[in-house]
Amino acid sequence: MSLQDAFAGNFAQLYDSHMVPLIFERPAEELAERVVQVAPSAVLETAAGTGALTRLLASRLGQDTRIWVTDVNPEMLDVARAHLSDDPRLTWRHDDAMDLSLTDDSVDLVCCQFGVMFLSDRVAGYREALRVLRPGGRLIFNIWSRIADNELARIAEDAAASLFPDDPPRFLSQGPYCYHDLDRVRADLTQAGWEAFEIETLTETVEAPSAQFVAAAFCHGTPLKAAIVERDECLLEDFAARVDADVEQRCGKAPTRHQIAYHMITAMA
Repeated sequence: MSLQDAFAGNFAQLYDSHMVPLIFERPAEELAERVVQVAPSAVLETAAGTGALTRLLASRLGQDTRIWVTDVNPEMLDVARAHLSDDPRLTWRHDDAMDLSLTDDSVDLVCCQFGVMFLSDRVAGYREALRVLRPGGRLIFNIWSRIADNELARIAEDAAASLFPDDPPRFLSQGPYCYHDLDRVRADLTQAGWEAFEIETLTETVEAPSAQFVAAAFCHGTPLKAAIVERDECLLEDFAARVDADVEQRCGKAPTRHQIAYHMITAMA
């Protein structure tokens, strides 16, 4: 199953209703604040997903700001658009961050919320951002730190591995949490032509409504579901029960408090 297929259909709705408030909202707020400080007149968001960052940009940027919102996955983009369908500042495009349809020197700022780790060629993605930026523009994006530093993701992956010790599902550590080596990030940016960039590491404690909510999020709102179903669909509820119990033990039952860790990168054109 491709990554695009894994995020298709009703899955996108579940991702938006559960995973976004669970781990994505706080980093989106941090990223949006950095975008607002630049006061851009034209913004491109790549890999927008279901629009956690998009909604914040729309609420905080001026009425004269033009915002292009792009993603390769039309189902995810449809969910994002449903929240903001009446905003005339937004242009929605099914667009690949490695091959953008925008012209050279067309925006002041490019931003991306936890998307670059999924690019098959990150250097190409960084080059495209540099191409569409005007002189003096900014690329601002975030990436997850190690899965070991993100409690809920670690619990979920360990729970899945306990069910399939001979063939553990590793979507999380090999997908969203795979791009945490900052030396590699610096090398990729430099190879793409970026000469000036800053990296900040942020660690925060955030809250979820309950351990059961966390279990539902990882069981039905991530591609771990597809990985478990492919191995043995009958164990899907066992997976949810293990996540529920482990989260309650380590982070509390209702509410839960858990740590997230991520890197914020600002590159200057």
